Amino acid sequence: MTNLEPTDGVRVPLSGGLAADRFALVDAEDAERVLGHRWHVSRQGYAVTNLRRCEKGEAA
Repeated sequence: MTNLEPTDGVRVPLSGGLAADRFALVDAEDAERVLGHRWHVSRQGYAVTNLRRCEKGEAA
């Protein structure tokens, strides 16, 4: 396993009661897509978000 330093990626802020100054670390190449969503910490400790399913003919 590789030790990741904060400079190895982009910090994604997490919200919610379980977040307590936590962040997710993602690759810089994924940052634009990931930062377009609001993320929180699940009860199991994972960073999660909710995505809306697009209907036919709707833009993603």
